Amino acid sequence: MSTRIVGDNGETYYSTTTFRAFNAALDQWEVISVEKGKGLQDFGTGHREPGKCSLSRSSA
Repeated sequence: MSTRIVGDNGETYYSTTTFRAFNAALDQWEVISVEKGKGLQDFGTGHREPGKCSLSRSSA
């Protein structure tokens, strides 16, 4: 998944790519975000419980 924040004239202010994968052995989602030219930005894990979904992330 790519995220891009743009200005009123279409100029890019920020861009990042996020990779997500489900780890069945640990029953959780694993998330990593990278930014061009800067590498790994943060990583996290996600869990789904009845009625809610939670995500914990930390900076690299």
